[in-house]
Amino acid sequence: MKAWKYWLPPCVAFGVGFLATQQWAKHDQPTGSTAGGKDLRLYGRPSKPESSPEPDFEDAAPSTGELLKSPFSESLPGLIRTLSTEPNSDWFRLTDAMVGALKTDQEAAVDAIPPIAELPSPAIAALAEAFVSHGETLPREALLELALLPVTRNLSDAQGQLLDQLAEMSWQDGLETIEATLEKLDFSAAQAFMTHATRRCPDEHSRAWAELMIGTGQFHQILNIPAAQGDDALTWLDGLMTDHPETRPFIEGSRQFWQSRYAAPIETDLKTRLDALVQSSSSKKAPEEVRRDELQQLLRVKVEEVRSAWLEEDPSPLTLVSKGELNMDALLEALPPDINKLLEEEPMETKRHLFTHLAAADPQAAVGWLADLPAEDAHTVIMTGASNLARDPKRLMELFNAYPYNPSQGPLQQRFMRWTGATLGAYRTYGESYAEWLIQLPTSVDRDMGLGALSHDLRSQDPELATRLFKAKNFVPPGK
Repeated sequence: MKAWKYWLPPCVAFGVGFLATQQWAKHDQPTGSTAGGKDLRLYGRPSKPESSPEPDFEDAAPSTGELLKSPFSESLPGLIRTLSTEPNSDWFRLTDAMVGALKTDQEAAVDAIPPIAELPSPAIAALAEAFVSHGETLPREALLELALLPVTRNLSDAQGQLLDQLAEMSWQDGLETIEATLEKLDFSAAQAFMTHATRRCPDEHSRAWAELMIGTGQFHQILNIPAAQGDDALTWLDGLMTDHPETRPFIEGSRQFWQSRYAAPIETDLKTRLDALVQSSSSKKAPEEVRRDELQQLLRVKVEEVRSAWLEEDPSPLTLVSKGELNMDALLEALPPDINKLLEEEPMETKRHLFTHLAAADPQAAVGWLADLPAEDAHTVIMTGASNLARDPKRLMELFNAYPYNPSQGPLQQRFMRWTGATLGAYRTYGESYAEWLIQLPTSVDRDMGLGALSHDLRSQDPELATRLFKAKNFVPPGK
């Protein structure tokens, strides 16, 4: 087991903050790897022990051309001194020199990097941007040295691109090179590099990289590892939980898991998709209950996707429908394939989830959309939608006008409960104008439901208005 594999999980446990206070005690320890006998010191730590002499900034500033001559490390301080004292420094003089020197004399250039760590932020940002442009042609060791500096100093957006380049270059040589790179890094640098290595991981290395991350306690990394060759996202995450039960609480609690579990396209028939969800569920319920739960969750996710897509359009198709500028049929014809599959195989439940959004735009058309359902199923869908329209009494009345009361629908209590859920909130929002609106409505069972519900709510708060509302009721339901 490599050294970093031993200390990385404890570091995670004790926290980045504690480790940050401890790692400075190691500043006088030699770190990094060697190239040609040279110490490739890591950014984020002092470039030299405290006893080391400071660079001689009193040297005469050389020209950029002179910087390309050996020894590079001796001529760099003069240019740094010149650029540090100029009011509007052209730091690209330094970056051009550094990139050129790394291509011609790598060891001397790498030796000169520690003084660069003392540069102002704009200088390091410019240097990082230059490396982004030349990273593919620079030695990996040099790219590593500069890429790690912004990890600690947080100086440049280019840092992420540099680490991406470094990860991609390392993956080209395989997992062993990635591990070798990690061995050179301190804690914060290793964390940053692992994140980019995870994002760049080729799918043929996904399983090995996941095993490594799980073995070192880096569960958060496995969520971003691409699915292994031949697996979809759901199969991939389910396989990880099966092979490594300790990861299940973490994976099942993640947004990535729920997206892969429910938001992924239904590429097979719905029964096969639900069977897979049931088999991979950790629920202790009976299989049929689990199946119902999985179906409801799948429907919620899929319908929310559709609703979000509608709301993202400007203007929203729902708004156009509510204004009469778009026909409901045209909206329904553009439903995505997954919703059409669900409508075909689970029509009642799918319509129940969609109905509320459609009824809020056009209650009459939404009720008409249920014509192909059995009467009992249509009633269930409409009552569910009515509950969700409780905050909009006007829409609720329009819905019930489109679905007038009939004794075959069963007891009036269901209808009354929908008005009970709407009236008090509406009165608090609109005051007595809501009561007057109810009184002025055409005679109907729903007018009486609204009047009766509000009268009941106001009997203590405003007995006089409550009595007036109760007396305004005058409709006798059919068959009574």
